[in-house]
Amino acid sequence: MAEIKKVTSVQHFISSALFDIEREEKKALKHFSKLASAKLREFTLDWYNKTEARQSGSSYERTYEFLNSITIGEISYIKGRWEVPIYYDPTKMTLGINNGWRQHEDRYYLSEIIEYGWQVGNKNIEGSEAKFQTMEWAEEFQNFLKSMKESFESDGFRIK
Repeated sequence: MAEIKKVTSVQHFISSALFDIEREEKKALKHFSKLASAKLREFTLDWYNKTEARQSGSSYERTYEFLNSITIGEISYIKGRWEVPIYYDPTKMTLGINNGWRQHEDRYYLSEIIEYGWQVGNKNIEGSEAKFQTMEWAEEFQNFLKSMKESFESDGFRIK
């Protein structure tokens, strides 16, 4: 809820209002980043569920460490704009042997490999495009505005 403050001048009122709006804006962006993170997870999981290894019933076992590595970084204001980092964190994936193959051996490039796909012999494995789909979802004007509006309204701001 927005706090009612006693102001002593127009300048004090303006600076106080700007401070409140900037604080609430960052809070709203945190809310939106959680929604975007959930979308990235959803798009990635959709891709996981469509892969051949999953459908073929092979002995391949998923660890879901890649999926669970989705991370929301610190929101920051840089050069006149807010940056909301959402990414796959390779340090959350462990190295190991999984049914004869080296699990996460290339974990620092894994998000790009999965995003864009790869070639195995003559076979082309389609990428997930999960990051692309998440950015596309986030850039849809209504999704972003709706999220921001809901966050501001939950804190007592009247938005029209």
